[in-house]
Amino acid sequence: MTHRNGWTQSLAVLAVVFCFHGVASASSWTVVGTPATGRWGHQSFLLSDGKVMSTGGRIPISLGYMMGTETVELFNPATNQWSPAPNMLSKRALHAQAPLPNGDFLMNGGSYSNIIAERYSLATGTSVVPGNSPDAREGATLTPLPDGKVLLVGGVHSGCCSANNPRAWIYDPAATTSPWVLTTSLIKARISHTATRLPNGDVLIVGGRTISTGPELTLDFTERYSSGGFSDAGPLTFRRSDHTATRLSDGRVLVLGGYIEFGGAFASTPEIYDGVGTWTQATPPPQFPNRLGHTTTLLQDGRVLLVGGVTAWSMSWDGTTAVEIYNPTTNTWSAGPSLTYGRNGHTATLLSDGRVLIDGGNFDAVLPSEIFTP
Repeated sequence: MTHRNGWTQSLAVLAVVFCFHGVASASSWTVVGTPATGRWGHQSFLLSDGKVMSTGGRIPISLGYMMGTETVELFNPATNQWSPAPNMLSKRALHAQAPLPNGDFLMNGGSYSNIIAERYSLATGTSVVPGNSPDAREGATLTPLPDGKVLLVGGVHSGCCSANNPRAWIYDPAATTSPWVLTTSLIKARISHTATRLPNGDVLIVGGRTISTGPELTLDFTERYSSGGFSDAGPLTFRRSDHTATRLSDGRVLVLGGYIEFGGAFASTPEIYDGVGTWTQATPPPQFPNRLGHTTTLLQDGRVLLVGGVTAWSMSWDGTTAVEIYNPTTNTWSAGPSLTYGRNGHTATLLSDGRVLIDGGNFDAVLPSEIFTP
């Protein structure tokens, strides 16, 4: 951690406050259609036709949110409305999902039930369980690789308090039998990490936490996957879990938010990976440096949109309406227009025209979606 004397730190704070309050923006939010299902901890992806598909997630408490839902909905930006799509095979929340080259989607795991992988086809309205699927996992990641295959990393065996799973698998969508192949194991087993594909096709694995018979431990260890396996990618300054990671326009990776200790300290200082092996601290968002359950989205102009999340453990899990925008070129933040509804555990999807769709993110209610116009 870098320490500053009080005078230097005060100057730095003043500089950030000036930037934060000194930038005016014409950006805005528009409240759009309400989905049939309220979702928290779901997945959303942009489709080739410009629509957005949202899958699974925990539904509002009054409807039994702990088990998640198998429902799928489509958002049409041309009409600003949602419509139903064929269901998945399994109820899922906090699951991993990745697009495949032919337009299908690969799903794996989810919380509080033993859910194995499925391959979901929106075009045909059908799902199949791929042969020789690995064990079900919660808190894993699925990352598309340049050759069309998918990397499955980390997670914990579905069901409370099982041990972390260090094994990593490669899924080959072109294989007709046994599409899953076991690859080199992680150096450090983990759950609730991030996995970000780098410009050269490697995958950066950051943070997360361990679960075993002892207490949870968040991680500062990062590793990098290439065709030869996993290698050390250098330590974070701050241990963190349940954070976000966003690949910037220049190939660097911004890691933001999450917590150091559950119920305790937040990871309030963002960090940037240079793509080679060096981590540096970035300016914290001045309005709410503590964020959990937030989203960070790369805009078409290279800035990063930070939306919602909880900013303190004592805060309502409905989340904040606060929005901040990061400029990686100047390492500064500006205030964005506030959401209409506080959100936590929502999704943010960059649309084809550069706007951003925000969906879900409330434990107790079905919220209308909102669209951000930069």
